[in-house]
Amino acid sequence: MQIMSYTARDCYDQKGEGTYQNSPELTLIPPYTISAAKNTFIAVGCDTYAIFTGYQGEQRYITGCMSLCNSLGSVDESFSGVGCCQTSIPSGMKNRTVTLSSYYNHSDIWSFNPCSYAFIVQEGHFSFSNTSFQELSVTEQVPMVLDWAIGNEPDPCDAAERRQDFACNNNSKCVNHDNRNGYVCKCFPGYEGNPYLPNGCKPVMYKYDEWCTCPRGAGNKFRKIKIVVYDGHWTREGTRNAKLVF
Repeated sequence: MQIMSYTARDCYDQKGEGTYQNSPELTLIPPYTISAAKNTFIAVGCDTYAIFTGYQGEQRYITGCMSLCNSLGSVDESFSGVGCCQTSIPSGMKNRTVTLSSYYNHSDIWSFNPCSYAFIVQEGHFSFSNTSFQELSVTEQVPMVLDWAIGNEPDPCDAAERRQDFACNNNSKCVNHDNRNGYVCKCFPGYEGNPYLPNGCKPVMYKYDEWCTCPRGAGNKFRKIKIVVYDGHWTREGTRNAKLVF
């Protein structure tokens, strides 16, 4: 599930005096947690260190990264820590706080980078470049993905499968998640769809072209085979011949 999450920022004037700072907080209720697989923690700035704090149950986790640079021309677009850095987040986080700080109050790089920024963002939804400083100055929210699960027990599949309210339907299985409670349902291999609906997991239909190299004198032909999957098994539906065009 995708939501919009607020960015953190830490800004200074030309004299190094702070002009604006925020530390956005997010608290989730069960069954939601922040997806570690589909999000990343990013900090942007040339005088920046950013901290992510979150809880998995009663256990507190802290991570972060540092980003420095001396000029706009030195900015590296590869998230290497020169203008921008990123790190993964722990799984199963039920809340998060993002905080930012500066080593030198942006005094040496204020002309092109008066603010630092940090946020958790969905993978693939942020690309860093030397225009990111300006773009983030007018960006308050970025997309973030939440995981969810059924139930709140640490190992529920064995017990859930025996209950009348078990959520997984035909051609699907129950899956426990690492480092968080509850379970989800997934279609069996060879099936796709919604495992929470009756007969929601349906056989996957594949099309596959098989090419053969014919020996000299056999003619310029290839065999094209259409293959489908039914009930999770591969079957050949038919073949046909055609001329090979160069």
